[in-house]
This record gives sequence, structure tokens and C-alpha cells, in this order.
Amino acid sequence: MASKKLFQQLSHDLSKLYIDVNFCDVTIEIGKPPNVKSLRAHSAILYYRSPYFRREMSKPDFNNLFKKFKINVAMEIIEPLIKYIYNGTISLDDKNASEIFKTLSAADKLCLNELVIYLQKYLLDHHIEWLRRHFDSVCRMSFRNDTFQDLQHYCTEVMSKNPEMMIFCNNNNNNNTKTIDFNEQAMVSLLERNDFRMEEIQIWENLIKWGISQNKKLSSIPLSAWSNDEFIILRSILQRCLPLIRFHDMSYQQFFEKVQPFDKLFDKQIYEDLIKYFTLLSTTSSTTTIENTFLSSSNRDLIIDSTLITEKHKALISIWIRQSPSPTNTTTTINTSVKTITTPHNSYNSQNSHTSHTPHTLYTTSFSSGTDDNLYEFKLLLRGSRDGFSPSTFHKLCDNKMNTVVIFKIKGTGELLGGYNPIKWKSIRGWGQTSNSFIFSLEGGGEGRNGGNNYYYNYSNNNNRLKNAIISRVKRKCAALNYEEYLGPSFGFDDITIRGEDFSGDMKCYSSNNCYDKPIREIEGFFSLEEYEVFQIQKKNVYY
Repeated sequence: MASKKLFQQLSHDLSKLYIDVNFCDVTIEIGKPPNVKSLRAHSAILYYRSPYFRREMSKPDFNNLFKKFKINVAMEIIEPLIKYIYNGTISLDDKNASEIFKTLSAADKLCLNELVIYLQKYLLDHHIEWLRRHFDSVCRMSFRNDTFQDLQHYCTEVMSKNPEMMIFCNNNNNNNTKTIDFNEQAMVSLLERNDFRMEEIQIWENLIKWGISQNKKLSSIPLSAWSNDEFIILRSILQRCLPLIRFHDMSYQQFFEKVQPFDKLFDKQIYEDLIKYFTLLSTTSSTTTIENTFLSSSNRDLIIDSTLITEKHKALISIWIRQSPSPTNTTTTINTSVKTITTPHNSYNSQNSHTSHTPHTLYTTSFSSGTDDNLYEFKLLLRGSRDGFSPSTFHKLCDNKMNTVVIFKIKGTGELLGGYNPIKWKSIRGWGQTSNSFIFSLEGGGEGRNGGNNYYYNYSNNNNRLKNAIISRVKRKCAALNYEEYLGPSFGFDDITIRGEDFSGDMKCYSSNNCYDKPIREIEGFFSLEEYEVFQIQKKNVYY
């Protein structure tokens, strides 16, 4: 049976009911004395449209004879909400961001959940700059309860990319560092994220500071004077947070210097497992497996669907995509320093494929806490080990796809090379022309295939590898991409050429320096792939 919902006239008629005071049986007193104002309304409408009013009317002490409510909210905020309860409409055109934020808070008080969802999205879509400027207030309110899901997501996104917001000042430290007044739910939401840009030991230290700040007794007693009572209090405060710390991301020294003094926070068996893990870690280079909730969570930076790159690589590539082609360009999210490296001079040999290089420039990148480096989603289109290493597979899955990043892992060296193509891949005899493509190297695997040191990489610490990443932007845009159908994703005239029926088996892939502004490998030469992945880059719908 056909049916049609006609709400416009219904909304109009209920708006007239709101204006008509003849059948009103409820008084809503708004504000504080001496500035109290009143609204008249209908108890039946309020009862069925607002869980808040329904709950108040259901209380045993509610006076059904003289129905009256007292709400300490400004008239200009509450009146549009009462109208909304009647007709289901609200106008925001004449309201600024501050007024909408107050309206959101009042709507939550009245349990108008549909409107709460709408107002959150409206603020995120139309007043993001105001939310940034008033982030502390937004954060405090958003974690007041779970009705503010969109704002909670926004706040945790911002905080995960701005870890300095979690750096708590000691109570006796009179510096002016501005930090966020976290509640427990905000802390839990942040610790649950895999992309929180802070070393785990720093997260632990700041979590302890936060826990101590939640109790005046703990704040007033030096740690050296704590009894079991103080540890019991702190354990109670941190009971939801402790299981979210990734202890396996800490070093042996960090654990015993920073965590061991708080051993009384843990159950006996859990702490014994932690001690066992870190003791074995200090005596062996192999991976130690222990069944322990505190050791089973994933690393924070491995949430991208990739076996080759992490979120840190993704952030760096995203910065490169946003930057202009000028190598001197800097942005607020990175600091670019320049140094010159001279590589060995080798004579060309067709077998070993060595060539001499002149000194060239290496751009060393260090991250700041900006948020713009997470503006892109990396959608996996192809993985060699899953889909195959043939040219036909690449063109089948990737042709006509815009904005793609390719990551190559070289067999035998572990080097990570890659390239960005802002235009489509095609299967034609010819070249793709663009001035915005680039190729890059991210990190290496130690000694090169020929046994020599790789001058472009820092192997002393995995966390430092990104510091020496290399980007090489196109200089001959007429030959930025090679579209031949017998090739895989190829950049320039052999700058990166992926050829062969099996990229992983045939030593036919090649890297040199012709169409891009600097070499990305120490040596020119043939190689094969251990793995490669192709991602399509899509702008995220984010609000930070």
C-alpha cells in the first residue's frame, strides 16, 4: 500500500500551537534571578519530544498541578530549542559559532539527540576555525558523554597529531604551557588510537602525571613518600588506561627506569610477565612472545593497509604531495635543511651498472606537530605478493586511476623507493606529461647488493631513518611517466623503470637519473622487486 509522509503542514501547524498560549499548562523559567524569564508550553508536547522533560515529569516530587521547570540557560539559546521541539526546525543563519556551540550544549541537556548530531556536523562543516581556537572548551564538552561522537572524533584526531597537548605540567611548575584538561574518556580515546605521534615512554610519563593531577592527595605528596594507599588511588584512576599502554614499544632501559617505580600499579602476574619480557629482550635479539594483555596490542604507527610503509612514511609522502615543486619551499609542518653528499665515482659497467655521480643535494626532513600531514587516505589498489608482479596485472588494476603512489621494495637490499603520479596510468606507446610527479627513497636495508655502504640512509636507529629520505621532483615534464604496456609503473627515462614478465624474478628493473632532479639511489643499476604496492590518494573528510 502506497504511503507518503507530508510533514511541512504538520510542522507549520505545530508552530502555531507553540504561539497559542490558550492550552499551555507548563511554565519554563529561564535564567537566574533577577533576570528570570518565562516561556509557556504544552506538557504533552514536551513529554513526548524530549527525554529530559519526560524524566522530570516522571519524578515522584513533580507537581502536576503547577507544572514548572527551571532551566539556567539564556533565553536566546533555549527559546529556539523549545520551538524545535514543536516543529522540528531550527535556523542557524543568524547565529555565530559561539551561540551554536551553546545551543549544542543546551540541546544535549534537553536530550535532543537528533539535533545534537546535526549541530556537531554543522560546526565541523562551517566553523572549524572557531573549534580550533576554542579547542580546550570543545574537548572538555565533547567527552562529557557519548552523544558528542563527532566532536570526540575531531578532538582525538587533533590531539593524536598534536602530542604536545598531552604534556602536563607539574602542579608546582609555574610555566605557561597550555595543555588540555583531559577527562578519563578523552584519555582512553586517545590511548586507543594507533596514530598517536608520541613515543610510548613519553605517553607513559604523561599518563602518570595526568593520573596524579586527578587527585589532590597524590599531587601534594612526593613520590618517594608514597605508601601503598597512594598507589592504590593511582591504580584506581588509571584502571582503564593501563591496558592501553604499548609496553612492547619501550626499551629495556626505559621500562626499568620509568615503569618499574610504579610496579604496585600492576597485578602480580602481569608485572612478572613484563619483567620476563624485558629481561629476555635485554639478552636476546630474537622476538619474545609472552601471553600478556599489556604486550599484545599493535604498534601505534602500523594502521595503513601496507606491508611496506607506516603512518610516518604516509605522513611524509603526504607533505611532499602538498608541497610546491620548488625544492626551497618550506611549510609549517616540516623543517627542511640542506646538506651536500658526494658519492663515490665509479666507471660505468654494463654488468654492474655503476655510474659516476656528481655531488647533489639531500633534503633532511623533521616532523613538527602539524595536522595537515594526515589529510590523505591511501587506498590500496595492488600488492605484488597478493595480485602478481606482471605488467598486465598492474595495468588491469591501476590504469585510469588518478593520484597514485607506488612503493617498491628492492630485493636483496631492502631499500624502499617510490613515486607519485598525479595523473592517470595508461597502456599506450608514449609518455605521460606532468610537472607535479616525483620519485623518492624512504629507507634502506643495510648494505647494498654490491656490498658497499648506502650513503643515503641512516641505519643506526629505525626511528631516524626518515630523516634522510630523498625526494626528486620531475625536471623534464614531457617524459615524467612511461606508459608502455609492457612496463609496470615507470617514471622518466629509466629514472625508475619496472620491466619484465615477473618484476620479482627478472633482474630487469632499472634506476638511474635522467628526467628527475636528483638520483634517489647511490648507484645506477638493475634490480628486481621483493614487493611493491600501489595506492590511490584520496582527500580525507577531516575537520582538523
